[in-house]
Amino acid sequence: MRLYAIVPVKPLASSKLRLSRILGPKDRARLVITMLSDVLNTLRRSDFIEASLVISKDEEVKRIARDLGALFLYEPEPRGLNVAIRKAVKECLKLRAEGVLIIHADVPLVNESDLRAILRGLDEHEVVIAPSLDLEGTNALALTPPDVMPVSYGPGSFYRHLELALKRHLRILVYFSRSLALDVDRPRDLALLAASEAKERASVILARKLIRTIRVLENEGQVNSSHS
Repeated sequence: MRLYAIVPVKPLASSKLRLSRILGPKDRARLVITMLSDVLNTLRRSDFIEASLVISKDEEVKRIARDLGALFLYEPEPRGLNVAIRKAVKECLKLRAEGVLIIHADVPLVNESDLRAILRGLDEHEVVIAPSLDLEGTNALALTPPDVMPVSYGPGSFYRHLELALKRHLRILVYFSRSLALDVDRPRDLALLAASEAKERASVILARKLIRTIRVLENEGQVNSSHS
């Protein structure tokens, strides 16, 4: 199957604002870049992914995507995640994709076993959904054909995607993996990333450094969000 990965990325300046209580803008941007790099490196090494397509408005994201061998689709006026993904799906159809894997840039622990399981799932299902740890969000969504159903990201997207698939009488596989279920969006997620056993991942190394710095600042009584 010609499976294309779609990776939407917000502009760095507006990314991970829920971490602003503990991380300043520079550290948040560095974290996003590092997680994106881990995701793209995993996709690039996979034998199951034809190509990765990053969609974003951010020029730094564009540079990283191209450095890591990904295609890049420019989004001049971001109008939300669902609009961006619909645009990317259309682009993948132009490239004759038979399926798409929509995966977020903040799931840095995704691994080859996850990709293999998702591809196997597409052999007998039109839809494979990988939920977040809280079973609310959709961390990965694989579709064949790519436009077999619309996407509906946002709070509660896991259940909405299930409902959309069921209404269309599509065959669905729910794939839960702790590595893929961790999306780093809140302080506790950063702590979980730092505690990961995937010690070689650049994002895990960075998370551990950030956590150490945060603890030092807390002990010194400094305001965490002022840290760059």
